[in-house]
Amino acid sequence: MRPMGYSRSSWGGDGLTIIGWFNSTGSGYGRTAIHLLRALWRRGVDAEAVNAGDVSSPRELDGDVLVVTTPDFWPNVRASGRFWGLTMWETNRCPPYWVDIVNDHADGVIVPSGFCQQVFQESGVEVPVHVVPLGVDAQEFPYMHRPERRPYVFLMLGELGGFRKGWAYAYQAFWQAFRGNPRVVMVFKTRGPGMLFSCAERNVEIIDAEYGPEMMRELYYRADCFVFPSVGEGFGLPPREAAATGLPVLATDWSGLQEGGIENYAYPIRVTRMEEALYGPQDIWGLCGEWAMPDTGHLAQVMAWVHEHREEAKAQGRRAAAWVQANCTWEMGAKILLQAVEKCGMDQE
Repeated sequence: MRPMGYSRSSWGGDGLTIIGWFNSTGSGYGRTAIHLLRALWRRGVDAEAVNAGDVSSPRELDGDVLVVTTPDFWPNVRASGRFWGLTMWETNRCPPYWVDIVNDHADGVIVPSGFCQQVFQESGVEVPVHVVPLGVDAQEFPYMHRPERRPYVFLMLGELGGFRKGWAYAYQAFWQAFRGNPRVVMVFKTRGPGMLFSCAERNVEIIDAEYGPEMMRELYYRADCFVFPSVGEGFGLPPREAAATGLPVLATDWSGLQEGGIENYAYPIRVTRMEEALYGPQDIWGLCGEWAMPDTGHLAQVMAWVHEHREEAKAQGRRAAAWVQANCTWEMGAKILLQAVEKCGMDQE
């Protein structure tokens, strides 16, 4: 698919093909592909979209290609022009087989944070690694005024089937601060089965469903504070999207969550230590370094403080929303991406 009225300026004679999942209810990769494509169109780039599901077997494409997926998918794609991959990682070491794929198949890598850039380079990636921050769509996630209400609602997004997003830390902190308090609720929004589904706490709610932007706006409006004690993020779209709506945000002070200054959009949660990152069988993933363990006690203290100092927290939410809307846009990301492409072209001359 290609929009009418756009020229091939800003990229090259053969234009650009972007390969991704283009799914607004799925992973961050899907939303990134959609919004980055639209931002490039608005800047006059002749970019064509190809769904990753249509490239299930090896395929060669004309011109330059940008693949917005994990590197596992990249060997299926060949480009007559330059091959770029947009990806990310959330520990302090990339899987060794990712590094091999990147070096074998890509002319350049796009990552969303300086944290990822450092991790990729220190893990052995030899091709250029460029930082292109992700963004928040102000129409999808506008600032919303929330009236005073009961119960007070903490919200967390993330998988409940593992520990990467930190649901266990959020649950433990909530238990420490508010167990048995019917005027405070913890909502976990997830997809798929998880370990917390048998929870018997009356003030803990679990939502297992696919939500598009409209339903997510409604969920953010219902909440009073967003909790995100992730052990590692390449960037961290959910806390920034929540902040854009005016929600006070609590997030782990580590990894891609620090990009742009975490204090600008969130209350940072301390890290107690680093632990070995366990992704799966080492014969597949290899050693993946370490990720961060958020301080559960500190998280409980900040949750209690936000609950008790609601007006101050709301004021911080308003400041964070203004900062996100001004500094985390897809247009900025598209501009930086085009600058990286231009620099790469000049370096190759």
